[in-house]
Amino acid sequence: MPMPEKAPAPLAEIAWRFLVLGCTAFGGPIAHLGMLRENFVARHRWLSEHAFADIVSLAQLLPGPTSSQTVFAIGLCRRGFWGGVTAACCFSLPGALVLCAAGLLLTSAPEFVRSPWARGLLAFATAVVAIAVFGMVRRLTHGNVKGLIASTSFLICAAWQTPLAGAACVVLGLVVGAALCPRRLVEAANAGIPVRRVAPWFTLLALAVVAAVLILPFLPFTHDLPDIARMVIALAQSGSLVFGGGHVVLPMMDASLVETKLVNSEVFLGGYALTQTLPGPLFNVGAFLGASKAGILGGVLCTVALFAPGLCLMGAALPMWSELSHNCRARRALDGANAAVTGVLLWALIFVLIPDAIGTSWSMGVVAVGAVALLWHRAPLPLVGAICAMAGFLIGEPVTALHGTTP
Repeated sequence: MPMPEKAPAPLAEIAWRFLVLGCTAFGGPIAHLGMLRENFVARHRWLSEHAFADIVSLAQLLPGPTSSQTVFAIGLCRRGFWGGVTAACCFSLPGALVLCAAGLLLTSAPEFVRSPWARGLLAFATAVVAIAVFGMVRRLTHGNVKGLIASTSFLICAAWQTPLAGAACVVLGLVVGAALCPRRLVEAANAGIPVRRVAPWFTLLALAVVAAVLILPFLPFTHDLPDIARMVIALAQSGSLVFGGGHVVLPMMDASLVETKLVNSEVFLGGYALTQTLPGPLFNVGAFLGASKAGILGGVLCTVALFAPGLCLMGAALPMWSELSHNCRARRALDGANAAVTGVLLWALIFVLIPDAIGTSWSMGVVAVGAVALLWHRAPLPLVGAICAMAGFLIGEPVTALHGTTP
């Protein structure tokens, strides 16, 4: 029997529940999804098991931050558009505030990101991504077709190092997956997704937002804009093109921010490493980058720019997903996209993160290997980050050269 439709939840209740969750949501998108299921399926019964699974599948298929899109969708189901906005903002707020404060500190004390403990955090970030890549390879690339998709994506990114390489790989994965991936059982629905009051104009708004952020970087006048405006556009484009969550946005942001000299390499990686130690989505790194460039207003603008495209697409696509999610070919396309994401992330780990965060430093390599060992045995993420920062401080090796340049 379908789960009976729940009465609309007050905005205050939505805000409180997601604010509390945002203060404790350590561990990355997979851990976040587990917490969301425990809270809103098992405990509070806001959604049925099947409806929650369908929302997660859609979040994986769309570009954007997977856990934040799931949060936004749950808010949509409980209180419509404003419920979704409230849920997404409260979930991200705790971590974003800390990162914004850290970015402001960077403007007054730029040497803090070059300190030895920051080098330890870079090694920690490398370990986190290495664990994530291994898990994705194990889960998402079994079988000849998916293995071939992942390998091809890796080679494309290695040969064509532009911000669009990752998006091209995901599109290739969708097409090849839909055509060639093995069929798998699509379970019958036992309850639909109870979306409330999502107005038709929202679909047009979502398409307009995504079209604008994809077109703007190629217009000639954008090169004359202030750095913070160019940074907002670059982050919005990254948020529109990245599939697979926060870890996958790393290579795109590196290409669009670091390679274009909008953000210093060690500032970028230092912010990314710090984000790993805090609760909330990894896209909160936008708050750090924006605040370090243009203060509080920059932090707000960059955070909104990174999140907005994915959340708009989720709001537009959610009403029609309940039917499409039971289509076997759509599920196979999703398998291919996930395999492509794995290849992109493997390239980012080998060619971007390891050279920038560790380089030829054997001591930082040892710290990264130690972090991998601790994370492998399920040590708490903040604890491992603190240990790595302390190890970097004790080793006393500052950040001196990233991307082959000296600051």
